[in-house]
Amino acid sequence: HLLKVFEEYKKIAKKDLEASIKSEMSGHLEDALLAVVKCIRSRQAYFAERLYKSMKGLGTDDKTLIR
Repeated sequence: HLLKVFEEYKKIAKKDLEASIKSEMSGHLEDALLAVVKCIRSRQAYFAERLYKSMKGLGTDDKTLIR
């Protein structure tokens, strides 16, 4: 159901909901809303991205990886 809302928002606003959140919000609220939108779009892709970012570069982000 929310995917349909996202589609309609894009038609009306002429931009993606994620882009709107990035331009209108900041801080922890922005992070939380983006996480919700990404999870609704694809839970698998969201967690794959989190895992990738936790292991990217030198060392690992153990806190994120363990969670």
